[in-house]
Formats: sequence, C-alpha cells, structure tokens
Amino acid sequence: MIDPDLNYFVNLKTYPIDRLDSEAGQELLTRAHRMMKEDTLVEFPHFLRSQAVMALADELITLESNARRIDYISTPQY
Repeated sequence: MIDPDLNYFVNLKTYPIDRLDSEAGQELLTRAHRMMKEDTLVEFPHFLRSQAVMALADELITLESNARRIDYISTPQY
C-alpha cells in the first residue's frame, strides 16, 4: 500500500522507497548500489513530484522574510 503523505512528495510508483522489501524496492536498491559503485552518485530523475517541489518553493519564499543572516560561525543565544 502506498503512503498517501509520502506519495505527495515522492514518486513512489517509480521509486518504492516505502516498500524496499518488495521486488521493486530491491531492484531500486540494486540500481542505487550499482550507480554508487560506478559513478559515486545516485541520480533518480523525477524522484520528487513537481507539485511538491513547487509547494516547498512557495513555503521557502513565504518564510524568507523571517530569515536572519549570520556572518559568523556561532550559535545564537536568545
């Protein structure tokens, strides 16, 4: 069964990260391991759903005005 919340963000039909013990999940892991071994990089085109990327971008734009720039390495104390 596909998790509807996770499915909003991730293309679970193509990338069954919620069912790694299934045959499709094992094939995904095998592909990922092969990519890491050959290229030291795993690339999953369209892993994130476009509507989720847009929603996250909109949220970041909304929150951007509350961001505070810190030009020094430290932990802010309030």
